[in-house]
Amino acid sequence: MAKVRKDKRGRNLHKGEYQRPDGRYAYAYRYNGKRVFIYDTDLASLRKKEQQIQACLLYTSPSPRDISGS
Repeated sequence: MAKVRKDKRGRNLHKGEYQRPDGRYAYAYRYNGKRVFIYDTDLASLRKKEQQIQACLLYTSPSPRDISGS
């Protein structure tokens, strides 16, 4: 069974989230093949930003037809 990642306060972290040594939270995701980071001091506000990003990526990600180059 996989170990659940937690922050310094014992809260579970989602995929892509981690806590930096200075206490800030970060979320990493890929966009157009590049890694993008979002930072925040509060986990709840970081998760709000994550939801906004996911909603935006849902409507802006290219379809397989666009990638094929036809």
